[in-house]
Amino acid sequence: MEYYKNDRTVFEELPIKNVDTGMGFERISMVVQHASGMIKKSLREVTVYDTDIFSGIIAALSPHVPELRRQRIIADHVRTAFWLTYE
Repeated sequence: MEYYKNDRTVFEELPIKNVDTGMGFERISMVVQHASGMIKKSLREVTVYDTDIFSGIIAALSPHVPELRRQRIIADHVRTAFWLTYE
């Protein structure tokens, strides 16, 4: 990142520049857990939902929600709700 947008029109150059990889916590967890052998799929098949961040939630949902896509949507909402209430 090179610039700071202080309002809707003015950009100021940052004194220290950085790189934003776009690799948030879930994606970093996915790569680290795959590299450590915790996830047995090929890296092309792995999703963030295969990490331990989501696996417990999805395991609890699977008897009640049979479709994987819906499990993932609900798990993402549960994770978000947790962080909203965490102090």
